Amino acid sequence: MHIRVKGEGEDKIAQDLMKMVSDDPTSDLKGWIERIGKTAKEICNDPDCKRIKLKTSENGQDIGFDFTDENDVGAMDCVIRAIERHIDSIPIDIKPTFQKIVDDYKSKKENLERS
Repeated sequence: MHIRVKGEGEDKIAQDLMKMVSDDPTSDLKGWIERIGKTAKEICNDPDCKRIKLKTSENGQDIGFDFTDENDVGAMDCVIRAIERHIDSIPIDIKPTFQKIVDDYKSKKENLERS
């Protein structure tokens, strides 16, 4: 079963990501999402994408991350760690989007760990 993780502002992040991809054909956003996704899957030992998947739009462009289990704090942590590993190399125009993903996942993770 494939469940989309919903956090505060996540729809806005997806919209911003799609706008960047569609407005700037030279943007390397898709490449960064794929790179971070690959790193997260390596950290989580998830080569078959059973826990972490790239979230795609209707036109098939990669725009973020999904988790098979919306409460999988371990998978969230893998995405957080992957972004943090790459954050210094991410282009400045898209870095705030990835920082927002980190902040949202950390918040969701904290809430899940408290409950």
